[in-house]
Amino acid sequence: MKFQNKNLKNTNIIITGSNGQLGKFFYNYLKKNNNILIVNNNENNNKKELNYSKINFKIIKNFDPDYFFHFGSPTDKK
Repeated sequence: MKFQNKNLKNTNIIITGSNGQLGKFFYNYLKKNNNILIVNNNENNNKKELNYSKINFKIIKNFDPDYFFHFGSPTDKK
């Protein structure tokens, strides 16, 4: 699958669900030319990766996203 969009360069993008199949694909494709904040269920101390419980409106406003891609969904892995 080849995704082409030459307009998505030098933009701020938030991607939720970056550990899933679609989220990971979009993150890997867009990370070269964009500033990306990823939000998922992992507990990391990375400034570019936040847990769902740590995200809030102030963080989103300061990041000033041009695009917001939501690929997150609740799953039960038990």
